[in-house]
Amino acid sequence: DALSKYIQTIWEDSQGNVFAIDYSSCVIRKIDHSTGIIDRYAGTQDQCNVLNPGDEGQPATSISFYPAFSLWGDSNDMLYVGERGIIRKINTNTNIANFMLSCNSGDPAGLPGAKSGDFCININAIVGMWGDTTGRLYFTTSDCIVDVFNTNTLTTTRFAGTGLCYSGSSGDGGPAVSAVINYVTAIAGDAFQRVYLNDYYAKKIRVVNANGIITTFAGGGSDPTLSGIAATSAILGT
Repeated sequence: DALSKYIQTIWEDSQGNVFAIDYSSCVIRKIDHSTGIIDRYAGTQDQCNVLNPGDEGQPATSISFYPAFSLWGDSNDMLYVGERGIIRKINTNTNIANFMLSCNSGDPAGLPGAKSGDFCININAIVGMWGDTTGRLYFTTSDCIVDVFNTNTLTTTRFAGTGLCYSGSSGDGGPAVSAVINYVTAIAGDAFQRVYLNDYYAKKIRVVNANGIITTFAGGGSDPTLSGIAATSAILGT
């Protein structure tokens, strides 16, 4: 059962155990730090790319992913999984999975954090996630936006991007919510409330400060040497 064809994302918990999305098999695998043993941790290979409302509150080993694209865990070892329009939480202590956010027509009624209507227009594949220490979970989508899901209040707000994909890269020096970002595949933050975005097709790293202003941090230049030059003068991704 440990055949991994395409590893999408990995995360390490406080005990040193490593969790990896095996995208091709629609499962999450766990490599035990103390034993080095790999095993299926969540998902069922016989139900791939299936949204099943009955999965709510079930053991992670029995749920079907829709499929899983990204994952991130907090300091309490709660594992968040990004799927197509879905964020799911797996309690690594109990192995129980719960829907946190869903933008699909098959949403279970009364689902915590469930959204619909205009909010869901730009929520498709959740391809990257990162969380801060206050319970704010930032996630990037294939629709060229970044949103924030508050795991305490179960509310979601737009953080960056307009949803205009493949339209260049613009908006530096202004509000991140008004900027055009060209498909963010990775996201991370620091202790100074700065959030960094991999603006993939723009071949840039962009940063949003604590006031919500976006600028280019690296890339977007014309110098191919990539050594001893200003980061914003460099050509990235060539």
